[in-house]
Amino acid sequence: MGLRAGRGRPGRGDALVAAQLVLLLALLLPGDGASSRGRRVIGGVLLAAGGGLALLGAGTLWPALTPSPLPVPGAPLRTTGPYGWVRHPIYAGLTLAAAGRALATGVPRHRAAAVALAVLLRGKARYEERQLTDAVPQYAAYAARTPAWWPRRGGGRRCGR
Repeated sequence: MGLRAGRGRPGRGDALVAAQLVLLLALLLPGDGASSRGRRVIGGVLLAAGGGLALLGAGTLWPALTPSPLPVPGAPLRTTGPYGWVRHPIYAGLTLAAAGRALATGVPRHRAAAVALAVLLRGKARYEERQLTDAVPQYAAYAARTPAWWPRRGGGRRCGR
């Protein structure tokens, strides 16, 4: 992957991607948890909604989609579709899906991996935003008007930052 743009170090982006992969794999591992039917249903809904949001975000970025937090040179800034609602729909979707998986299974390892993934994705988003601010002149204005993780209610106050 390596350094593509911005002021980041080549190894940091790769380390974030590797840690993200490990946590996602930990969430995929089976486990026998003690979760009620209601939690399994709600968890399944969250998992599906989060997965859908992440896929919608990924599809919108295509063909500039990359797991690296470093911008792809020359790729246009996406500000429509899910990127009109939030700046990080893939990360928000993965966080929601991970929470759903942890709730549905009730496995302590899944809960720990979901929390760790949320923390990691928050840090990865901050790192990515520093790179985008340096590499894409219009990113700062986009970030000022678009919440990071969760859409605004009624278009009023900013949230998700």
